[in-house]
Amino acid sequence: MLSLAEAQDWIAAHAPSKYYATTYRHMEADYLPELCKTINDLSLPTRSQILEIGPGWGTMVMYLASRGHDLMLVDYLALGTCVTASQLTAMSHRFTTRVHYLQIDICDHIMSPQGSYDLAICTQVLPHLKWRADAAISTIHDCLKPNGQAIVSVLDRPAYPHVLPACEHWWQVPKYGEDEPRPETVVTMYDAADLAQLLRRSFAHVEVWRPEDSTCLFARCTRS
Repeated sequence: MLSLAEAQDWIAAHAPSKYYATTYRHMEADYLPELCKTINDLSLPTRSQILEIGPGWGTMVMYLASRGHDLMLVDYLALGTCVTASQLTAMSHRFTTRVHYLQIDICDHIMSPQGSYDLAICTQVLPHLKWRADAAISTIHDCLKPNGQAIVSVLDRPAYPHVLPACEHWWQVPKYGEDEPRPETVVTMYDAADLAQLLRRSFAHVEVWRPEDSTCLFARCTRS
């Protein structure tokens, strides 16, 4: 198994751009240590089926593949924009796990098969969604096994007072089909109450917290 730093070293050596090593890796320090700690505390089954929405440059893919888990990566970006096919192939060969990539918009697609995943991860994605996020959260919920869990992370609005998103709250973002999709930007921000309200529309149990050394909110959601 790789440590987070070892996974980051591998990604830095195989990333398609120097941007990861020069910039993005430093950004990950704000949320990946807490994400790894939270996942490690879950006591996941051996070779769990994990869904990651918005895999970024693939750091968590490498980290989880090294622990023997199978992963489905979902992003509206084409494969190769950040994570590359050669990286995923190398991970699968090195750890004998299955790593697949699906290019879809999580808000307006129903993924198949339903009820397949032990864990879903969604970090720093919700503020950038082009459509209202409750559709995405509902899809994530439905993809989990009955005892499955989800970990969601967003930047905490009070930590970024100078960011002025297009919409103040998630429920003000248009539903799918009600408006033209917005360009890649910060569409909305979240505080703890907004995030909890959103997640509790789909999940039976939701715990929201912010680590002392982070500007990010985290939520652990349990389907049943």
